[in-house]
Amino acid sequence: NKIDFPDLVKHFPAVHWEREARWCVDGKFHTSSGVSAGMDLATFIVSEMFGPDKAARVAQNIEYRATVDPSKDPFCDNASIDWTFRLPAEAAAKGTLRIGLVLFDDFELLDVFGPLEMFAVANRFHPGLFSLTTIAEEANVKSSKGPRFKVDVVGLSEDWAAQVDLLFVPGGAGTRRESVRPAML
Repeated sequence: NKIDFPDLVKHFPAVHWEREARWCVDGKFHTSSGVSAGMDLATFIVSEMFGPDKAARVAQNIEYRATVDPSKDPFCDNASIDWTFRLPAEAAAKGTLRIGLVLFDDFELLDVFGPLEMFAVANRFHPGLFSLTTIAEEANVKSSKGPRFKVDVVGLSEDWAAQVDLLFVPGGAGTRRESVRPAML
């Protein structure tokens, strides 16, 4: 992430840093400069393995526009921006927004972790803006792409909905199944 770039350079002077690089490859080591840059790197890897047409189709499928030139990071100036975050008085008076993220087997990874990252970064600039809690019927859920995750709150009941201000429901293959189950409704 370019916001952390000056601190990283200072703390790791032996590393050869590429300020404007979106991602870098050094043998088997691949690294990117942030969340969307990581998606660009993944697109690059798919392109290297299967060709640019397949990579473009994958990016299109997840509704993503990849940056394909690793030397052109449109966010490289983020390191020099003052990221002081002032809340309007009205927003500050509301306090923390409690967000519940409902997970279920076959949820879509990016539908959950993309928004989570946005809320977490907002908290970085103004701690306490958002409280994030994952909720599911079982302690562990499997995403549509395979990885499993342990949730914060187990059990779907009428109480859990009252404990959050905003309920976030991701998409994915499991959405169709869950949309007709009484426990989810």
